Amino acid sequence: MFRNMLKTTLCLALALLLAALPAAAETGVEERLSDLETLRAGLEEGHYDLFALVTPEEWKARVEAARAVQRERFSGEGVRTNANMGERQIKKYCRLSAECEDVLRRAFESLHLSARARSRIIKVARTIADLDFSSEIQPRHILEAASYRSFDGENI
Repeated sequence: MFRNMLKTTLCLALALLLAALPAAAETGVEERLSDLETLRAGLEEGHYDLFALVTPEEWKARVEAARAVQRERFSGEGVRTNANMGERQIKKYCRLSAECEDVLRRAFESLHLSARARSRIIKVARTIADLDFSSEIQPRHILEAASYRSFDGENI
């Protein structure tokens, strides 16, 4: 249980740090993925002062707002959360810009991902966008979702 709590906390801290990184279009996907790996490694080494950036109450409010968006989005669809989306809902609610598609393609090539990981990355990116109060999935959301793919050596 402690491992799951620590993993979740590390993921949240990493998400907060993404906003401080330059945009993918400015630095290139490979460099940004390298930056994410560096941040992740730093978090795993115990830089716990990063956890003070956002209070638990602030995270709770963000999660509640994201859940409200998802309830509204999926009303009448038989789906409750982004994680439960099927391909039909992904196509409807997770439209990717050309830039997002390019970032996703490059992430697949850089990280040697399987085709099965695509839907999972898009679902996670949709959730990250919801937590970011963004109606559209942005390239940074795709990058963050792809970075979690191998957070603990397992696929998301």
